[in-house]
Amino acid sequence: MIKIIEANKIVIEALEELISQINIQEPPKTLKIMSMDAFLQRPVPKFDIPHSNSGAMYFASEEKYKDILGKCTDILGRERNTNACMMFKSTQLPWHTNSNRPGIRTYYSKGGGVFKFLDEHGVQQISVDNENGWTVREFELPKVKPFWHSVYASSNRFSFGFGSDV
Repeated sequence: MIKIIEANKIVIEALEELISQINIQEPPKTLKIMSMDAFLQRPVPKFDIPHSNSGAMYFASEEKYKDILGKCTDILGRERNTNACMMFKSTQLPWHTNSNRPGIRTYYSKGGGVFKFLDEHGVQQISVDNENGWTVREFELPKVKPFWHSVYASSNRFSFGFGSDV
């Protein structure tokens, strides 16, 4: 279901270059701060949520990063960049399924936090800690059965997604 895979060193170098170009500002005052305990206790919704937003700083669509993200997409053999953002410390990306875009995802994440998902039976919540360095995960977003997942940032956390259709 979820695989931790070895990071591609060229992709890491490119993403580090991208991160070095980002002007990290103060989080918006309207941003909802949450404790890790509160995040871990959040129930899975009863209805599908294809895409969930957080108070993240999204920069995937910024023209100045398209070359770097395109290079990484090509190196990884994926069809498109699906996400590039920074979550502020003590924020979450709530439960969602990405059911609107099924396929294979490879995510490069840098920063502390927790990746939470439901097991293959859709019953048991599994929480996996992220260290402050790079973590690379690969998982499938099936057409038939939604893959529920959510993320918590215990430090400023960068996330870069690369996807292909099934």
